[in-house]
Amino acid sequence: MSALDHVDHLVLAVPDLGEGMDLVARVAGVQPAVGGRHPNWGTCNAILALGPGTYLEVIAPDPDAQVPADQRPGIFSTGGGPRMIGWFAKCPDLTSVHAAMLASGGQLGDIQSGSRTLPDGRQLRWQLTDPSVMVMDGVFPMLIDWGDSPHPAVSAPAGCRLVDLQLVHPEAESVMSLLDTAGIASPVQMGPVASISARLETPRGVIQLPQAVI
Repeated sequence: MSALDHVDHLVLAVPDLGEGMDLVARVAGVQPAVGGRHPNWGTCNAILALGPGTYLEVIAPDPDAQVPADQRPGIFSTGGGPRMIGWFAKCPDLTSVHAAMLASGGQLGDIQSGSRTLPDGRQLRWQLTDPSVMVMDGVFPMLIDWGDSPHPAVSAPAGCRLVDLQLVHPEAESVMSLLDTAGIASPVQMGPVASISARLETPRGVIQLPQAVI
């Protein structure tokens, strides 16, 4: 399994969902589709397929949410322009992997349940590691299991493909050790600042996120 096979979705945080959707459409040539709202987190999103089981999530504060801004998970917020703030890895055996991570000292927080209301009223439900806990500055992914819910990439607008995920961290070896414990094969480059970026094949050619939308 290659590193990209582990990627469930990438998280691009933006201050305003509509503006973020327009930015992605402009640089990628495909308009993301409105996904829905996360009532527990006070956020809303739009998604763009990057393959049959992978997608880009554009996420922003939900202006109609009752959740105070200071109670939204930091992974889903941005104080400035668009930025790639995190990523999710596929984890169909979430309970076992979570236990192994805790035993090795990985602090993922508790397993959470999430849900999102689709525009047609249907509900998506999933389990994930606590989104309020950022591990290694978000370079280590959150882990997610969709259970019986259909994967969002199946019905998301198509036309783009993830071709490379670049992870950088000052403690690259520590991140790779945690990834290995989680069964995720992904290289991490050494660098002075933690960062996540991705290259996408799109109708507009190969683009790099987040640089392409800043």
